[in-house]
Amino acid sequence: MRILHSSDLHLSQRKPETIDALAEILSLAKDLSVDVLTLSGDIFDSPEDAEVLRPRLRRMFSGNNFKIIAIPGNHDFDVYRANLDFGYGKAYY
Repeated sequence: MRILHSSDLHLSQRKPETIDALAEILSLAKDLSVDVLTLSGDIFDSPEDAEVLRPRLRRMFSGNNFKIIAIPGNHDFDVYRANLDFGYGKAYY
């Protein structure tokens, strides 16, 4: 099993380089043919960023041939609610 891990992305609408970094991580996961990508701790910088960026993440997370496991951190713990869908049915929270 091939696993790629990243943490503390602090995705922010005010810092587009954070989204670019996630895109690069997803591209690397595809290039390396990983089975699972884990994202842990502080995926978003704030709940406001999560609300704005959620549709974009759905698009980014959809269509990948690997599972995505996301574990919230203290900056985004309140962002995760039951039945929250970030795309494609292969992301786990």
